[in-house]
Amino acid sequence: MEMNKRALVVIASAVASLWLSGCGGTDAGSDESQMKEQSSSDATLVRAEAKDSIGGEGPAVFADSDCTAVPDDSGDNDCTAAFEQRVGLPALHPIRVPTVGMSFSCHILRVTMATRKDRLETSDGVGFYYEGYETTGDKTLIERDRLKRVGDAVLKDGTDAELQQFAGLANCWEGTGSRTEHARYEFKPFLQVTDPDSGEISRRWDGNSNYVLTPGTTEIDRSAEVLAKE
Repeated sequence: MEMNKRALVVIASAVASLWLSGCGGTDAGSDESQMKEQSSSDATLVRAEAKDSIGGEGPAVFADSDCTAVPDDSGDNDCTAAFEQRVGLPALHPIRVPTVGMSFSCHILRVTMATRKDRLETSDGVGFYYEGYETTGDKTLIERDRLKRVGDAVLKDGTDAELQQFAGLANCWEGTGSRTEHARYEFKPFLQVTDPDSGEISRRWDGNSNYVLTPGTTEIDRSAEVLAKE
């Protein structure tokens, strides 16, 4: 029964990715229907890597007391807060850890973003679409006061930008060797802005297609493409 449930999740994920990759995806719901989706260069990926392991055999990575049960029938715990405390970075997606049926063994996905300073100052924050471990697609906003600034940069067009880092999960144990080997972890950033007059909320998505990491592709480096040379 557990495998059948996870198989359905994989099928749903594959179907969703066919139409989500163009704009980062849109979930159902009245709030989502009010969102204005745009392609933009306001926030873009500089680099991503999934090399450091987390979980595996041995003591539990997160104490049950540091997590909360996900309110569905998945048997997962939400360990987002505990994960953020462990890695010292805001999570780019909810960190769901299975409590039955499958061991937790992943790699930490570390993402570095460049956001235009003038646009960042009037934004709600930076967000991500993520499709991968224990999810068929989440959109998560990290509010501006929670962003982890790691430096400054100049973009190719001469615009001043701020560099931020985020963390998530990739290249995880997915229950079988075959599923683990062929798993894909997709993500795409956006800058969220609320118009102070109309209240309209816009998601300004990175203009590229979804970024993808796999067990065979553990790193993406766009720094030479995005940043001006010092």
